[in-house]
Amino acid sequence: MISRWDLFMIKDIYNKGMSISDISRELQMDRKTIRKHIHSATAPSKQSRKKKSKLDSYKKYLHRRMMEDHVFNGKRLLDEISQLGYQGGKTILKDYLKPFWDMREKNTPSDLKLCQENRCRWTGKRLEP
Repeated sequence: MISRWDLFMIKDIYNKGMSISDISRELQMDRKTIRKHIHSATAPSKQSRKKKSKLDSYKKYLHRRMMEDHVFNGKRLLDEISQLGYQGGKTILKDYLKPFWDMREKNTPSDLKLCQENRCRWTGKRLEP
């Protein structure tokens, strides 16, 4: 990556009459690179790219488990997606799950809420003390 200072220096030397080949030899850069920067109107900028997460392939599965099956337990979800081939860590998963944890109170069945209040066990079909 060429800096702004190098760009201005290249343009200044070129405007003073030095050839592109001479500039490339002097700066030990390819002449096509020198030509590209001489004819560019703006300074080069570093482009950021979105890095793909290890969790991306499993987000649909996680979303379905949380919204349809009401499973919000990070450990359980980590075990499940690990069996599906997930090789990431628990922190990535925890960061993804945080916004959904607030929704769990809204989306859990009323029997499960009652069970949580009374500290009993929810089996999915019935309440057990």
